[in-house]
Amino acid sequence: MKTCVVRLALALPALLWCGATFAQVPTDTNVVVPDVWDLVSTTGPDASDFAARCTGMPPAELQKMIKEAGSDSNVTHRGANRINPYLIINSKSIVCVKTSAKGFPILPIEVFRNTVRFNDMTPDQEKGLWTFISTELSLKGAAVALVKNSAGNAVQVVYLFSSHNPSRVYYQGTFLRATEFNESNYQAVFYSPGNVTTTSRGRYSENYKFIHDID
Repeated sequence: MKTCVVRLALALPALLWCGATFAQVPTDTNVVVPDVWDLVSTTGPDASDFAARCTGMPPAELQKMIKEAGSDSNVTHRGANRINPYLIINSKSIVCVKTSAKGFPILPIEVFRNTVRFNDMTPDQEKGLWTFISTELSLKGAAVALVKNSAGNAVQVVYLFSSHNPSRVYYQGTFLRATEFNESNYQAVFYSPGNVTTTSRGRYSENYKFIHDID
């Protein structure tokens, strides 16, 4: 019998996939995960061309959305076709968000910095972990992976989108002793010899990050 250990204190429907057999769900090789967001400055000379290339937005509409965003808000411009790229606009930058065939955004690796951090993980393992997590999020809206350490214990990492049109990604790292997990139940297993740090945000110290935030 398969056991999925998810101790995430969030009442989100996405937790219902806990019983899925992850090893039988292939990762879509057509998803290309970038290192950083595709963005430009709102005041740059190429802002209008950038928005037009991303979504076909006219310059006048772009300027209207920049004004709507003001100094401390973000405005999302997304069409009816959920698989097309869309824009997130604030007073400083315009982000072009690409999506998968399932309609979820493809998050760059930089989004996962300062979420669950494995302090001594090698760069190759770290990039592999976040590429896997981003790909799974873009296809299912949720992702689970296992990170083992030198003592034979592990941390299970779980990432969830807040909705199909998400502004946030929720995350949790759960410590598991060697007797509490079965490695064969996980589609992806990584290695880090050192400690793990989880960054909390928000009024109630929730583990989430706005997808457009760049630390």
